[in-house]
Amino acid sequence: MTSPNNPYFARSLVNRVWARFTGRGLIEPVDDLRATNPASNEPLMAALVKDFTDHHFDVRHLIRTIAVSRTYQLTSRPNDQNRKDDRHYARYIVRRLTAEQLLDAICQVTGQPEKFSGFPIGTHAVQLPDTKVGSYFLDVFGRPARQITCACERAQEPNMAQALHLINGPGVNQKISAKGGLIDKLLGSKKSNGEIVEELYLDCFGRFPSEVEKSAALDAIEELVNPKFAPNTGATAPNQFGIAVSLACRSLERQAAKARAAKAAEKPGEATKQAEKPAPKPLTAEQELARHQVFEDLLWALINGKEFVFNH
Repeated sequence: MTSPNNPYFARSLVNRVWARFTGRGLIEPVDDLRATNPASNEPLMAALVKDFTDHHFDVRHLIRTIAVSRTYQLTSRPNDQNRKDDRHYARYIVRRLTAEQLLDAICQVTGQPEKFSGFPIGTHAVQLPDTKVGSYFLDVFGRPARQITCACERAQEPNMAQALHLINGPGVNQKISAKGGLIDKLLGSKKSNGEIVEELYLDCFGRFPSEVEKSAALDAIEELVNPKFAPNTGATAPNQFGIAVSLACRSLERQAAKARAAKAAEKPGEATKQAEKPAPKPLTAEQELARHQVFEDLLWALINGKEFVFNH
């Protein structure tokens, strides 16, 4: 089967690996290798097949070749020229993570491994030997039953059950709020709110939050931990006007602080005096609970975001 004189094996494997990494095979469907169904880029297919064969069918070499290619490293953001292209790899094709990848990703960022029946805790979904291992999450997100030899058996189309499971599913929410999970560890590390927000974005998205994202998260934390009171009522003000006023006030305070810092830089003698701030008061038990809950909500929002669910 792996004879250099057998072009079909190498062609089939190259096409499948290419599709795995780029979102679309050079031949589509990936298992339809008829002579009347040529590759979208036959010279590229021939070059990859020859290189794969010359390296004695080394799959790792094939993966490395694809991963370092310009095609794989293209941005997924479309422009006016490639917006409608889904065939010639003018941009990276956005696709949802597979069922196994998504479950493993959720387990990784929450710090709570999945327990599969008959397997030790910590076993990854991608390590499961077959589909006989029960998992409602994997079934909802399109795990194939492996009853037919066709790549089309795996369902990648989104549906309402998937959205509801991520939003309200007990498995996801239990992992987020679990004792000893990511939120517990971050709050126990005594890091500041800003540092925790950055850590959550790094864990979920592999990047730091933008200034807008970080500011919105910190404002939400401040609003819940130290709620503003509506005038003449003594009750918390959840209305949008009250929130907008408080956010505007904080924005003005930040601008004023920057102006003071710039002025202090001109007079070194006053810099230390103006920079001194009273130590923050320790949070009450109610405030700690609210802080814990808002960070859980932030992690939930990141997991439900497109940037987490889709490979882009």
